[in-house]
Amino acid sequence: MLGLNSARLYHVNSTNLRRFGPVPSDFESRIPSDLKTLLEFPGFASDHLSKMKARYLAEGAAPDHTRYGWIRTMV
Repeated sequence: MLGLNSARLYHVNSTNLRRFGPVPSDFESRIPSDLKTLLEFPGFASDHLSKMKARYLAEGAAPDHTRYGWIRTMV
């Protein structure tokens, strides 16, 4: 999606706001399943990393956010 300034930069023909209507309330049901998979909608992701994350969370593991590495201290 482009804002009006970006639309002018990329030479989009019409930036007339009256030409565009509101987003329909059933827009998500209009998106085909293969496109949802491509865009990685929740429940539609099929890449290996998403499968690993789902398996990790299903096993009950939680991230520990511990930082490892050097700590700079004053001597």
